[in-house]
Amino acid sequence: MNKKIIIIPVILIIIAIGLSFNQSDKLSEKTVFHVTLADPNLYKNGVYSSTFTVNKGDYILKFVPNGDSPQSLNILLKGENYD
Repeated sequence: MNKKIIIIPVILIIIAIGLSFNQSDKLSEKTVFHVTLADPNLYKNGVYSSTFTVNKGDYILKFVPNGDSPQSLNILLKGENYD
């Protein structure tokens, strides 16, 4: 019985340490820009265009098609410091 009392907290501590290391590797999922492309009023001559400022860092671009989403999607990023 005494061994169980010692082993259980040790296992919980190991799990807590493992989870804390895992949390630091996650990317921030803060939304920088969002648009619903299914709205036909957003388009001029079939093209949607918008500008916004981003800070230095890594970003993930996601596209979730639904309903009247465009058949194709092209993303063009312009700026002084793009490789």
